[in-house]
Amino acid sequence: MSSDKYPLAWRRKILFWNILVLLFFVFSLLSTEIILRLTYPEERIYGDYWERGAFKFSELTGSRHTPGFKGRAYRRGVFDIPVEISKIGLRQKNVELQLRYSKKVLVLGDSFTFGLGVREESTFASLIQKSLNHVGIGVINGGQGGFCITQEVKWGIQLDQKIKSQIIVLCAFLSNDIKDDYYQGYENVEVKYGYRLYKGRILPGSIFDFIRTHSYLWMYVAEKKSKLLRGSRNNEFEKVTTNKAEKVMQPTFKALKLLNEYCKNNGIRLGVVMIPSREGTTIFDFPFKTWLRAKSIPVLDLREKGFTMHDYYIGDGHWNEHGHRKCASYLVPFVNNLK
Repeated sequence: MSSDKYPLAWRRKILFWNILVLLFFVFSLLSTEIILRLTYPEERIYGDYWERGAFKFSELTGSRHTPGFKGRAYRRGVFDIPVEISKIGLRQKNVELQLRYSKKVLVLGDSFTFGLGVREESTFASLIQKSLNHVGIGVINGGQGGFCITQEVKWGIQLDQKIKSQIIVLCAFLSNDIKDDYYQGYENVEVKYGYRLYKGRILPGSIFDFIRTHSYLWMYVAEKKSKLLRGSRNNEFEKVTTNKAEKVMQPTFKALKLLNEYCKNNGIRLGVVMIPSREGTTIFDFPFKTWLRAKSIPVLDLREKGFTMHDYYIGDGHWNEHGHRKCASYLVPFVNNLK
């Protein structure tokens, strides 16, 4: 009988220590969460740019900027600037004024066009307004942070049906646009608790989604993990596409063809700007430019205009104010030639 009691006591002891370890683990997590919340604001924990409430779900493009949003765009140690989105989803306070011009140019693009990292008045879309307004052309900044070319085209056509532009300029950043066009990850995005989440995420469900969008500890660990994996993913994509760049670019060409046909059918002049990467040329630059020329689409290749590290933020791949000013100086004559 005593031999039966010993295993039971042993099991109780093991259970006790397991519960104690579990409680200690939970206490450690809660303590870390509290310390992080008392020490840092949410954007410093998240690290890259901004999220909560800045995007809304879109059936057309997966997500887009939330109309009426007011907040800040943040990059740890690089920039911290105010961001305000108009009622029609654009980063442009004077959009109503620009819409009054009889001739309008719609500028499409991703975070470069949106002007991530600089104030609204310092974006190249804002800087070109004075010169183009002087010759009777209004400027609409249709840039949306995080968009690839396929999204830019879908969004641009939808937007243009409302504003009725005479010129469309698409600003392409091939360093990540081709990859995003190819994988079409935007189709698997949903917005919950003010954050963009991928539908194929680990541990889906309301409880875990609430934790991943509210827990500072989760955000901190996820941001560190994302940084570690980012470089290896880009290198993997480069290896896969080295010998079949044009095949990988088919989704991009399909989107450009759609935009080109839309412009032709509506009497709109189309031009494309190639935005240079801080890291230099990509394997997609030459076939992209060749395709545009074969379709007789005017192209402004800013890679040929001497952009240097001085035009980009240190610690981030976006243009600083100097880069935006340089882009604006080349964009004005390009648009004037499209008239």
